[in-house]
Amino acid sequence: WEPITSASAMPRNPNFYVHCPTRTDPSTAPKGGESMTVLFPVGNLQDMAKAGKKPSAKGELYAELRRAARAVILRRFEELGCGALAGNIVEE
Repeated sequence: WEPITSASAMPRNPNFYVHCPTRTDPSTAPKGGESMTVLFPVGNLQDMAKAGKKPSAKGELYAELRRAARAVILRRFEELGCGALAGNIVEE
């Protein structure tokens, strides 16, 4: 297993974990809505430092990975038949 430390090192079809609590408890989202949590494995601070990356501003270290992971996750949902979800996201 190689930790993901840059967008260019992102696999085409990476593994990630999706939790949809509204499937068992509809009260976890507004009526007609959905609540989802997606966990995407990336390198920790030590892995990032080994890759030559150091934080310069709050959240900046993972900003590139966050954008790339979001795009991959939305693409995978669409490929798997969930449709284009990006326009339905209310809050991230």
